[in-house]
Amino acid sequence: MTLPSRLILLVLLATLPAIGIQAYNDFRARQAGEARAVEEASRLLALIQDEQQRVIDGVREVLVTVAEIAPTLVGDEARCRTFLARLRRQLPRAQGIVLTDLAGVVRCASEPGLVGITIGDRPHIRMALFGQAFAIGDYVLRRTDGRAVLPFGVPFTDADGRVAGAVGIAVDAGWMRDYLARKPLPPHADLLLADRNGVLLGRFPDEESNGGPVEAAQVGKPLPSQLLSLLRAEAGGVTVIPGLDGHERIIASAPVQDPPQGLFMAVGLDRDQAMRARAAAAQRSILLLSLSTGLALAAAWFGARAFVLRPVARVRSVIERWRAGDHGARIGAQPDGTEIGHLAQTFDAMADELQTRERAREEAHAAERRMAAILASSTDAVLEFDRNGVITFANDRASVLFGGGTLSGRSYTAVLPGYAVAPFEERFRPAIDQGVPAELEVWFSATDEWHALRLFPMGDRLAVYALDVTGRKRMEEDLRRAKDQAERANRAKSRFLAAASHDLRQPVQSLFFFATALSDQMRRQPTGYATVEAMQQALEALKRLLDGLLDISKLDAGVVKPVPTVLALQPVFDRLAAEYRPQAARKGLDLRIVATGLHVRSDAMLLERILRNLLDNALRYTPGGRILLGARRCGGEVRVTVCDSGIGVPPERRDEIFEEFTQIGNPERDRERGLGLGLAIVRRLSALLEHPLTLRSELGRGSAFTVAVPRAEAPPLPAPAPKASLPRDPERPTLVLVIDDEVIILMGLRAMLEGWGYEVIAATAEEEAIGLLEKDGRRPDLVLADYRLRQGKTGPEALRAVHAHFNAAIPSIILTGDTAPERIVEAQRSGFSILHKPVSAHHLRKVVGEVGGEVSGGAPSPSLPRCAGEGAGALSTFGGSPLHLEEGEG
Repeated sequence: MTLPSRLILLVLLATLPAIGIQAYNDFRARQAGEARAVEEASRLLALIQDEQQRVIDGVREVLVTVAEIAPTLVGDEARCRTFLARLRRQLPRAQGIVLTDLAGVVRCASEPGLVGITIGDRPHIRMALFGQAFAIGDYVLRRTDGRAVLPFGVPFTDADGRVAGAVGIAVDAGWMRDYLARKPLPPHADLLLADRNGVLLGRFPDEESNGGPVEAAQVGKPLPSQLLSLLRAEAGGVTVIPGLDGHERIIASAPVQDPPQGLFMAVGLDRDQAMRARAAAAQRSILLLSLSTGLALAAAWFGARAFVLRPVARVRSVIERWRAGDHGARIGAQPDGTEIGHLAQTFDAMADELQTRERAREEAHAAERRMAAILASSTDAVLEFDRNGVITFANDRASVLFGGGTLSGRSYTAVLPGYAVAPFEERFRPAIDQGVPAELEVWFSATDEWHALRLFPMGDRLAVYALDVTGRKRMEEDLRRAKDQAERANRAKSRFLAAASHDLRQPVQSLFFFATALSDQMRRQPTGYATVEAMQQALEALKRLLDGLLDISKLDAGVVKPVPTVLALQPVFDRLAAEYRPQAARKGLDLRIVATGLHVRSDAMLLERILRNLLDNALRYTPGGRILLGARRCGGEVRVTVCDSGIGVPPERRDEIFEEFTQIGNPERDRERGLGLGLAIVRRLSALLEHPLTLRSELGRGSAFTVAVPRAEAPPLPAPAPKASLPRDPERPTLVLVIDDEVIILMGLRAMLEGWGYEVIAATAEEEAIGLLEKDGRRPDLVLADYRLRQGKTGPEALRAVHAHFNAAIPSIILTGDTAPERIVEAQRSGFSILHKPVSAHHLRKVVGEVGGEVSGGAPSPSLPRCAGEGAGALSTFGGSPLHLEEGEG
């Protein structure tokens, strides 16, 4: 399509909105014209209805007047006929006035020929004789002249007030012609009259002036079906239907039930004639629009040739010269402000740019050739692939690496090792389609080398660089082997510590028991008692070491399971203040604990253990000054900090201090300064609780350890629950059953418990214990059993046997010196409470005392089994602090 044709089409498209607007205006004007015609038809119908009602009201007045004097006229026929004849002459449209008796027989009439006729069957006479005050009959055609008349009737009464007869009058429908002569209908408008049965009574203007014999012949015949539907309608309205002459008309109609009743009226306006003026205006508008469109098309045609085609032909000529190789051709257009002039200037600028780029491309080709030479001599293998994975370039090093010979034209499936084809293919397609670089490492068995194949997309090509990474891969293999060796050593260390801890705990536990018994026996010998106290202090130091090993074993075994709850920090701070202020005072330190009202969500026991270890560390490494414990809110966290003015931590050792047995400034391993396990436990607990731990320290000025704990809202206070207990005989001493396969521990434990006032039955095995209990005849109040017994039996098995023997749940405690992670898990899953050896006499006495106090308050119900220490919160210990474990693990 040529440019002028496009301009003409554009002009036509531009005129479409105007055509649409004109069509819309014509449509709205036609609607408005029809609305005016509807309004005019309705107005004419209302006027005619009013005129008809006025005529009927006049007839009513005449009949009422005649009915008042009718009793005096009926007896005097001559006087009556004279009066009625004179009245008829005064009413030109009255076609006949009659007076009837009760039988409907005409006794007097304005026309003598009507006297004696019976008209009692006529609707208007019948309704009047039956007492209707004013009756309107049906329109009828007079037999004498065929004129349409509308009869009316009223009753008259005698002197006694009884109906004596009726007065009737027939009014010629020509009254409408007289009215229309005074107030004619608009041109091409007509009025139809029909009775309630749908018989046409007249069309006005009449047939002489409206179409002649065809329409005159329709008078007295039923209306067409369209008009009959209007006659029978429940309400009047306006519609468009064909009239009697077949032309479409806008008809306003009033059904027979509307006033005046009994008559159907319809005013019709010729639709075409009503809209003729609007159609003529629309034709004029279309003509003017067509003329203006033609002028615009002509102007577009000549303008396109003068201002578009000639300049474009000039530009085309220069382009053809360019295509022929004349790159110096220019249009040389001057700035004229037109689009084509701007296009010509842009072409000249583009031609200059293309010449510059051509020179740059030639220089780039030269550089590319130099780069190809460099790649060919590179010590790294370089290849180039097309979109189909076919090699288009390979340097000498690539030929050697990928099997020798010519590589160009070969697919990657033919040159890569078989196992590397699939991984390379997974990276090849995304790299070349999506422009995403990729890399994979391939081992070439022929050269025993590892190479990293790096894929770089370059448009529709892919460059692959093979870098020798053999040295790095071998180093990684060495590191992996070293890591595996270290992990094996760590596992061996854990096994060694577990075994050593167990083997040490057994004799240490017996030393605790014997030392306690010996202490009770030598309280009155000062010299010997001091020696026993020194021995107990040494045993406490050894216990701390073994407890630390147990703590590490528990955390490594994964048996410590946090139970997060919402807790207030202040009670924790209060307990720590009560415990550590005396220790700080003895060292001359100022321990300050900042009061707080904050709540956090954490495991209460584990969080308190973290803070205890941090305070222990601060007390040991702060020679003078003060220690601060406080908490502050930071967003959704509460940061709990322990600050001290101690020796500080060198920057290079801030990670090392969280390792086991690591201490700063204690080369002589002074036990008073700890064992080097506290911070290792803190690090494990903070990781377990997911509470980030941070350290800020300055050498010689002190350190600050901060634990970030999730902040929580204060929970509602629970209602205190009463503790139920059963009565027990207070005179009977508490009976304790002890089961341990090592006689020395059994003897020491028995001596210590009896020194505390308990009655003890000691056994080395399950069968022996049950036999002794049967012989004694009593049920024990508490059972203490070692985890490992003879012949592969375990403490939990012995406890279950004792419970089954008495068919009752007896408070029970397992004593174990095993710290191996798997042993700890087994012990926790036994379902009984656990104490880990060596347990101090003080701690054991506290636990047994709590259980003994519970027992003295009443034996547990057999239907609700309980283990020793339930509710006491002090059994399954973690270095002297309770632990929360998973259900079923103690």
